[in-house]
Amino acid sequence: MVDYDAVIVGAGPAGLTLASELGRKHRVLVIEEHQKIGRPMQCAGLVSPRVMEITKLTDCVCAKFNGAVLLSPSFKPFHFFSTVIKAYAIDREKFDEKLGYKCIKRADVFLNTKFIDAKRKGNEVVVRLQEGKAEKELTTRVLVGADGVVSKVRKIFGFQEPEEYISTYGAEVKNLALDTIEIYTGQRFAPGFFGWAIPCGDVVRLGVGSASGHAKMHFEELVSAIERRKGVKLTRTKTITGAIPLGLLSKYARDNVVLVGDAGCQVKPVSGGGIYLGISGAIICADVLNKALESNNLSEKVLNEYSVRFLKLFKKEIKFGMHARMLLRHISDGTIEQGIEELNACASAREIIGKYGDIDYPSLLLKPLLKKCPKLVKLAFPSIGDML
Repeated sequence: MVDYDAVIVGAGPAGLTLASELGRKHRVLVIEEHQKIGRPMQCAGLVSPRVMEITKLTDCVCAKFNGAVLLSPSFKPFHFFSTVIKAYAIDREKFDEKLGYKCIKRADVFLNTKFIDAKRKGNEVVVRLQEGKAEKELTTRVLVGADGVVSKVRKIFGFQEPEEYISTYGAEVKNLALDTIEIYTGQRFAPGFFGWAIPCGDVVRLGVGSASGHAKMHFEELVSAIERRKGVKLTRTKTITGAIPLGLLSKYARDNVVLVGDAGCQVKPVSGGGIYLGISGAIICADVLNKALESNNLSEKVLNEYSVRFLKLFKKEIKFGMHARMLLRHISDGTIEQGIEELNACASAREIIGKYGDIDYPSLLLKPLLKKCPKLVKLAFPSIGDML
């Protein structure tokens, strides 16, 4: 008899959500290499209202936003807002801990435990773990890779690798008075991506993403520029580092093995956020695995239903995002400056962004915005054609 019906490597939002769902009917183990769930924090913690609707963890919210300020490389602003809440800043450590409490009621959780290796043996998977200095093996009917950006499960079982990685670096800072989100652009601060400042309680989460690496260097440039611009000295209270895997995987399942969350590149390429896609993928995966475990058929053919259903919902949006990445990788600071000027000059831009802007589905904004602000097409050509 196998030790578990499912072993999940990684206790992030996707892995914990999947464990909670599967644990209703099956024997589930979650393996987490860190001593505490939710730490270290590697995320800016900005989520859409959909995440709150799914998780019901509204007590983790530290700020609500219905708009933001987009800043050009020279700090020229474009303010936009909506009549409804578009995003929440959450206490990410508390958020993960709450998901963990729910999970512990339905599954075993091994903290401070490293996943070493795994191999298929017949219709099960033999998993090798390390607790302290001791190694041990256990068996499972299905292995779930929820082990993040550099997923060992993904590598061991030959899944497709991400197309691109974005390196990130940031910190929680004090002495920065903001009442809305600021988005920073340009080669100096965030080449191929963007920077952010997100107010959350008595701190601001300040960070950058970089497609060319050296995120810490770009972060220091941003800090210096903000200090000069605001006339303040920022005090850092916590460092937030990480990486974002981007791309579209063709499949998320093989015989007895599946991927969820960052391990499966279930990340929005435009914003780099992975909580909504990761949790959504975990819910779909749980439904498919429940049926597969009950029928005792964990073949790739059966588990492929998970891939099909996830891609049906999100393939179009991820492909759109990867085309948008092409634009961001090559756009010049001068073109960004022109784009900000055009947005400010376009009378309908704020109304359109307020109505159609959606951090989970940014493609919804493109056609209405270009229709009302056609000069933006020339600035973004030829990449725009691939995105329409």
